Amino acid sequence: MIKFKNGSNRSENLSKVARTQPQAAFVAMTKSLQMEWTFIQRVMKNSEVNFIPLKRAIIDNFLPDLFGSEVTEDESDLFCRPSRHGGIGIHDPVKAAHIHYSRSKEATRCLSESIYDGSRLDLNMHDHTIRTALKKKDEDEKLISEETLVLLKF
Repeated sequence: MIKFKNGSNRSENLSKVARTQPQAAFVAMTKSLQMEWTFIQRVMKNSEVNFIPLKRAIIDNFLPDLFGSEVTEDESDLFCRPSRHGGIGIHDPVKAAHIHYSRSKEATRCLSESIYDGSRLDLNMHDHTIRTALKKKDEDEKLISEETLVLLKF
């Protein structure tokens, strides 16, 4: 995880770019940096604390530079949501860490057990575990949607 400390530095570099090229900085954040931290979160348990500096860099530097003005905590909470929930598609790296890990672990349970045990992979069971994880993801999405409605009422 030490290597990802560069994530907050890279976010700060994108903040500088956002001042003059906001669209390019936004695309780099959501299509590159965010995908890197999502991968790390999917494979590392209890990584939330490691993403606090990145979250602070996003809230304190990237979002204000992207929008050209200060951003309140409530606004940043709203922006750090999927676009279908009123956000701009930047995930909150701290909130997302546990969810990404647990969903990945659930979805790959059968595959991991098969590799570890050296047993045959039951494709039907593997398909079932993936579908179950996707259903839980949909439930999480519903909760995010409900939280967004509460946030919008502030």
